[in-house]
Amino acid sequence: MNPRIDPFELVAARAVRPADVADAELAAVRARFTELTGVDLDPPTADEPTAHHLGPAVAPLRPRRARRPSRRRLLPAVAVAAVVALIALVAVAVRPDDAPTDVATVPAVPGPLDALADVVAAQPEPAADWGQQYVRGDVRRRVVNSVEGSVDPVPSINETTTEVWMARDGTWVEVSGDTTISTEGTTPLDLTGGLPAGSRTYEPGSVTGQLAADELAALPVDPAALESVLAAQRSALDDVELDPLMAAAALLEQPAVRPAVRAALIRDIAAYPGVEQSQGSIDGRPLIEATYRSDERDLTLSFDEATGELVGTRITATRPIEQVAARPGDVLLDRTIDQRGLVADLGDRP
Repeated sequence: MNPRIDPFELVAARAVRPADVADAELAAVRARFTELTGVDLDPPTADEPTAHHLGPAVAPLRPRRARRPSRRRLLPAVAVAAVVALIALVAVAVRPDDAPTDVATVPAVPGPLDALADVVAAQPEPAADWGQQYVRGDVRRRVVNSVEGSVDPVPSINETTTEVWMARDGTWVEVSGDTTISTEGTTPLDLTGGLPAGSRTYEPGSVTGQLAADELAALPVDPAALESVLAAQRSALDDVELDPLMAAAALLEQPAVRPAVRAALIRDIAAYPGVEQSQGSIDGRPLIEATYRSDERDLTLSFDEATGELVGTRITATRPIEQVAARPGDVLLDRTIDQRGLVADLGDRP
């Protein structure tokens, strides 16, 4: 004889449930059982235990038969009712009453840039009475040259040293030369005869990140407000296609930017969609790098692991680029920052 399956024994085998929920579930199963089998069940009396009052003394609830259906009809009907009860049981087991209905967001795991931002945030404030910001760096740029007798352009690396003085009103003066420029480091630039040949002056607002002293001091640390500033800087030059991280990099180069803002900029870079964090080195100096990948090129920002200063920017081709005869993996631009500081006048070096 095939064993009978009592769906109410399955329901009664659950963990303790709130009374109103258990009684409602029990009533629903009773109704479904009656619908499928034709067997009418008495509702529980005031002293009859229900599914939420569980314990050793609780006996399984038994149906009172209104009429006796054939065994052929009863067993499949009871089996279906048991499946209904079992589905309810599994649903309760998977999600208890007090489980939240919303899926919790998994918190992002902090990366090395986040730790670096903490280091930067603890650094001292820059002097407020500066006259000029000074940044010196070497730039290696991939260029192509037309060679007589050659059909294809010949790529080469153009290497220069640049020094930039940034005045409080936002005017920038750039002096460029070969790699022998500024080897003295702290010797002031001789401006007796004016700016050297090849110098360029940028009026305020003509270069990304070019802000006056009061604008730099007012840069926010709130992520949303800071991202709004960066978005405005990225769209300031409509005729130039900027990589998304370049506006943040332009501000991070400037020594007058407050540590709290620099830390917020680093966190903004770390959180930017698609940015990959890694470790590297320049001349044996440990670095933390952030790379943003696009269809045409990769942009990598390099930070000194000890100080958190931005010390390098590198752009690498990710597909062939005819204009500079580049293949995937060729470096298009590599800039290292060697020196920076706050000085009194144009031409002074820290």
